[in-house]
Amino acid sequence: MTETHISDFMSIQKTRYGKCLEPKMECGNDAIRAHSVQNATALKLIEESNHVYEIGMKVVAGKPEPSLDLIGRKKASTFLGLCANHDASIFKAIDTKPLSPDDIEQLFLVAYRSVTRELHTVLEGAMRVQLGYQMLVSKGKVSADKPSAPGMEAMQHMMKAWSVWKYRYKFFDPIFESKKYSQIKHSVFKFEGEQPCLAASSFFSVDLKPWGKPFAALILNIIPSGPTETTVIFSYAGAHSGRARKYTAPVMTQKGEGRKYELSYMLINRAENFFLSPRIVDAWSGKKKETVVNACIQSVFGSQPKRVSDLMLF
Repeated sequence: MTETHISDFMSIQKTRYGKCLEPKMECGNDAIRAHSVQNATALKLIEESNHVYEIGMKVVAGKPEPSLDLIGRKKASTFLGLCANHDASIFKAIDTKPLSPDDIEQLFLVAYRSVTRELHTVLEGAMRVQLGYQMLVSKGKVSADKPSAPGMEAMQHMMKAWSVWKYRYKFFDPIFESKKYSQIKHSVFKFEGEQPCLAASSFFSVDLKPWGKPFAALILNIIPSGPTETTVIFSYAGAHSGRARKYTAPVMTQKGEGRKYELSYMLINRAENFFLSPRIVDAWSGKKKETVVNACIQSVFGSQPKRVSDLMLF
């Protein structure tokens, strides 16, 4: 990667999608940085010196490379998804009172925040890829009038963004408006008796369908919910219960350390937007850190990581 390409890459990565993604998509106010994982409660329970670890990306010798990085708690898990008014009003029920696994409104809103965060992520990603394509066109590297790999990639990212928007529009936005929260199903369990060590808010497809086709999705939230308690929530549309439960079966049918390992593997293989306690990561060997990071990157590029003991995150 030349210096010019590095400059273009870094410039594109600074591009932000800042539209308020409230249910009707009609708000004209700028989005604020809000946490997909609650800062004052969940992240506070896993931080050390106000920092947590995340799997990140940095440029080394002209190439983007994965890394396990400390990040400030105030920045971790944030996204520009909603304006201040909509963020406060939509998520009031989970931001102002403790989480209860029996409160179906809270469970719905936890999942809704994850879906909205994913929608922002794919919209921002599509915008960045499109910007990169336009840069290549402006420099005469590719033609805007002929099919090209960069042009096809831009189209694929736009289709992914449209698919995620369509998913939220069909399965979540109507429920938010009607308050028929029971239409979203949840599988909930807790790890108790141990200090929390990770948090997550993630959304992913459980189908192998190409973007643009209707798909089934799973929403995974791992929430440190007390000094010695972690709550795990799988959420899915009622119409997708069969496929979602089949996908979660390796986790749900296990107990103890086996359940922790299967959940760790699912996070590494399919999820992102998860955060680890420095208390845990700093005790890992260099080999384990490298194994975890490389497995995460394998999954990004479509390869299934090999099951090894070092992928246990708890």
